[in-house]
Amino acid sequence: MNFLVVIVLTFLGVCSYDLKASDLDKYSLDRLLRLEKELQRTLSDKAKQVTELKLDVERLTAAKSSREQGIELVRSMVEEYEVHKHTLQDLNSKIEETSASCDASSETLRVLEGDVMMARPADCSA
Repeated sequence: MNFLVVIVLTFLGVCSYDLKASDLDKYSLDRLLRLEKELQRTLSDKAKQVTELKLDVERLTAAKSSREQGIELVRSMVEEYEVHKHTLQDLNSKIEETSASCDASSETLRVLEGDVMMARPADCSA
């Protein structure tokens, strides 16, 4: 009888162990499935981030290109300004020379007018 009880208890223990083992397998499988889903979500999120980063890189590249074009435009404008600046300086020098010449001519004209005015009364009396 004791032997029979030991056999029955052993059988129940083995069956119980088998059930626990299958529960562990089921738990492990569920856990693996959840981990797989989490990894898929993480990969999907990372793929979205990569796509967003690529778009950011494209926008930055376009902005850089636009900026470089703007810088080149400003450089050409500065060069053109320098050319015009020298031309204006030359013109200003010529204007100053002409103005000085005109001032001298005006002074000469005044002197001549004075001489004419002085000479007229002498001509009128003769």
